[in-house]
Amino acid sequence: THGYGTSLRNLWEHAALARLRARGTQPWVVFAWPSIGSGVAWPRAGEVLTAAYRADSASAAASHGAFASALTTAQEAIGGARLMLIAHSLGGQLIGEAFHDDSTLRARLRDDPLRAVAFVSPDIERQRFVTRIAPATAPLTQRLLLYASADDRVLFFSERVNESERAGRIDDDTLPRVADVA
Repeated sequence: THGYGTSLRNLWEHAALARLRARGTQPWVVFAWPSIGSGVAWPRAGEVLTAAYRADSASAAASHGAFASALTTAQEAIGGARLMLIAHSLGGQLIGEAFHDDSTLRARLRDDPLRAVAFVSPDIERQRFVTRIAPATAPLTQRLLLYASADDRVLFFSERVNESERAGRIDDDTLPRVADVA
């Protein structure tokens, strides 16, 4: 799943390039939730820089059901042990909240866990990730990965907009330890 401000064209280009670089023969499935795409939207009063971000965040949240349906279809076709899920940026919010809130999906994945779930630069409030998302996700996968960076400019922007630290952005020793909560 993709992150903030990603157009469908960019999503396909990034996924195709990543698959080529991986040099694998496995099929890739890309889940695309409706995004502003350009990262720009007409501003509203008081939201000159944040209208597109807020629109994408709402769209990701509204896509939980579609994501659960797509993941269920893929799991039924090939089994959870052969599926690796990568969630980038706002895509981490979508996946994490679906894993936490969808009891039917949770039951399916507990019976047939995913091979791996990777949260790559997740745009999720750090405490929420540690106390809600990681504990909900851990029982649904054989491996859980958090990739965080100290120099992610979009997450820096998100921290300012949301007035909270993000799970995918670290400062010195602030990396949330999933092993401590899972």
